[in-house]
Amino acid sequence: MAIMTCFMMMQFAGEYQNTIFEKVQEAVIRANALGDYRIRLVRADLGQPLDIMSLDHHLKQHIDRCDFAIAEISTFNPNVMFEMGYAIGVNKPVIIMVQRGIPVPADFRGWLYLEYSIEELDLVPQLLQGYLKSAIEARLTVRQKNTYYTKVFANRGVSDIEQRAREAKDKIEILTTNLNSFIEQGLGSIVEQRLCDPIVPNLKVRILTLDPESDFAGHRARQLKMSILYFREQLRSSLEKTIELFGKFSDRCNIATFDEFPPQISFRIDDNVYSNIVSSNHQSRNNLLLSFHISDAGVKESITNHFDTVWGRSTPLHRV
Repeated sequence: MAIMTCFMMMQFAGEYQNTIFEKVQEAVIRANALGDYRIRLVRADLGQPLDIMSLDHHLKQHIDRCDFAIAEISTFNPNVMFEMGYAIGVNKPVIIMVQRGIPVPADFRGWLYLEYSIEELDLVPQLLQGYLKSAIEARLTVRQKNTYYTKVFANRGVSDIEQRAREAKDKIEILTTNLNSFIEQGLGSIVEQRLCDPIVPNLKVRILTLDPESDFAGHRARQLKMSILYFREQLRSSLEKTIELFGKFSDRCNIATFDEFPPQISFRIDDNVYSNIVSSNHQSRNNLLLSFHISDAGVKESITNHFDTVWGRSTPLHRV
């Protein structure tokens, strides 16, 4: 069952605020019992911070990672209004909640919003059902549009790949020419720790990397103006270290090499897919990294099917 993340935007301090949030939770529980999607309700003030350096960045990360949001605007809290504006700006569906009798700003009067009464909070779970369904349908529609928003990181080192790997539950797939950064920058250790975690016993990992002896390895070394012998040794050493790291997980981790030109570098962590720009003058780890959801239009055709194709061309002799 697919998971939809809903980010709750509201002022949490106040006489009725906890009760309002509990009613929203109850609405989500009801929707999960009936729907084809499981909704995960999150709020920024609970759990481990996504970013401890900046509250602004922390909130944006939550919104970037959610599928839709609920904004309770009755107090016109500045943080809530900022969060809602940002969510709308990045094309996330937003359910607006406001207490009956509170004037809605003119800019929102054309929006469909849920009006409720403090005296009748028990009605909120039922009232929210239709809004939750509409938000999910809107999110699915956005994902299938030919033009949509995606997140771009300046390079792999500043991306959220490591955080996603720490949270992986079902699947990690990596297609890269060189496993050196995978080992040296710690992502390999994070994946290994996740495989050791008893709470995710079904996590499966597939890793595709360039055969150190392939003709393309020499061509890539020349592109990067590196010694061919040094580049081949780097490929060989990082592959050996990866095999050593994951050898004990032979039932859940497969490693294969390919000997053809890979037109892309990609990572998949559960439903999150990344495509790393490949260039002739830089190692891909230093190039732009684009982030997608698995159901975004074109992602399956452009990225995940490519992984499966290259994987299918690798031979049992290359498998570990």
